[in-house]
Amino acid sequence: MDVLRDRLLPAEPPELELGVIELADGSSSLAMLLRRPHTSYARLTDISEHRSWQAYRRTKEAA
Repeated sequence: MDVLRDRLLPAEPPELELGVIELADGSSSLAMLLRRPHTSYARLTDISEHRSWQAYRRTKEAA
């Protein structure tokens, strides 16, 4: 893991990231993947105005 952290990952281009893939036999393996654009993830909510995750959760619970 030290080699991965200290040598491999820092040497990769920024458009690649470490991820997990499923192999044909159903097992999992670490692999370098093309980084997905943030728009491909679930809708993100900006909670900056709440100043913390806990404050944001309190407003959701009160609603």
